[in-house]
Parts: sequence; C-alpha cells; structure tokens
Amino acid sequence: MLVRHELAAKAAKVERRLEASSRVRMNAQELQQVLVNLIVNAAHAIPRNGTIRLSTREWSRGGVVIGVEDDGEGIPPALLDRVFDPFYTTRHQGSGLGLSVSFGLIRRYGGQLTVASEEGRWTRFEIWLHRQPVYTDDEEALMERYVDNS
Repeated sequence: MLVRHELAAKAAKVERRLEASSRVRMNAQELQQVLVNLIVNAAHAIPRNGTIRLSTREWSRGGVVIGVEDDGEGIPPALLDRVFDPFYTTRHQGSGLGLSVSFGLIRRYGGQLTVASEEGRWTRFEIWLHRQPVYTDDEEALMERYVDNS
C-alpha cells in the first residue's frame, strides 16, 4: 500500500527485468521490508513521471542479485559513504534508519547491499543474497560498508 501510494504520487513508471530463477532463503517479511524501503526511497528521488527499474539476475557465487534503480537526482559522491549510516538522511521527514536497517538485515544473512550512483542521473541499489544464508552476528561484519563509486 505504501509503495503503491508513493509510486502513484509521482506517476512513476516501473520497469521489471526479472531473470533470476534461483530461490534464496531469507525471511520474507525482512526481504519485503528492505525492498519497500529501497522502492520508496527511489520514488522520493525521481521526478514526476520518472522511472524505477526492478531487476533480478543470477549471482555467479550461488545466489541472486536484486536491483532497484531510479532515474532521479543521484547521490553526490561525497555522501555515498554515509547512506548506510544510522540516522543519516537528506529528507526533512526521514528518520535515517531505513537504509541502515536494510543493510543490517541483508548482512545478517551473509549478503551485501551495495549502492552506485551518478549525481544528476541515477542511483542503483543491489541486494546480493546467497541461495542458502550464511548467518552472521559478528558486529564488525554487520558494519562493513559496500559502496560502488564507479
């Protein structure tokens, strides 16, 4: 419902390219929480009539990559390293917890949440999940940051 409302408010176009056939084992509600957060953030970033691209593909290391990309304003390079920090936000009404919580959920299953962006053009988040979870509760591992500055 929240996603539908945010997309309608921007008259957003959603493109899907779902190529992965593998299944991954992760709590469905937790994965949904991560996806809702990424899609809502994308909806906030795009202009009216903007596009959000959802994709899946096989990961050669035995899993799936889920992508959420938008054609919004992008993230300035100086801020990319901070997007997963707790309480960091650039929105007036944001809590700054969505990406941080999402990052922790994915890392708990041994996956990665990455971000790449070109300022003024696009941002892409990718969720990298193993078919079978590689559970971790190691605080250091959970706090590692994965930012693709390319």
